[in-house]
Amino acid sequence: GQLAYGFTALDTLSEVKPVLYKMQIDGQSVNENGVSLSVTNIGSIGISDYALLPHIKIDDGLFDVILLDHADFISMLRIAGSTLLQTESNVLKRWKCKEILIDLNKNQSFILDDREMKARLIKIIIIPNSLNILIPSRKYLNDVR
Repeated sequence: GQLAYGFTALDTLSEVKPVLYKMQIDGQSVNENGVSLSVTNIGSIGISDYALLPHIKIDDGLFDVILLDHADFISMLRIAGSTLLQTESNVLKRWKCKEILIDLNKNQSFILDDREMKARLIKIIIIPNSLNILIPSRKYLNDVR
């Protein structure tokens, strides 16, 4: 289940060497080293109402750019603790934005949804209110059970 993803990520991240991420975040230059960079607008980790970090909202019209600068065992424990308690983590750096350009200096592998891809430059732009989701009423959900 979900824990298997965590164990796999921990094992994989412990072997990864930091990469220099040259980013333009809403026009501001940011250069940071890290072992993992995530651009998301949903924070759920798939377990109950827990999110990787608090205040990641799917409907705020912003991406959350999250950088893990190193992946030692203590850092992973701190991330787990901040996720459990829903507090900010000093192990993860975060920016909010509408647009990001990531320059990796050379082709790097990345995952887009469930597909592995390679690129040197990645540009991501959020388009607010572009996806409509229909959610059944509670009455309907109760009738289905």
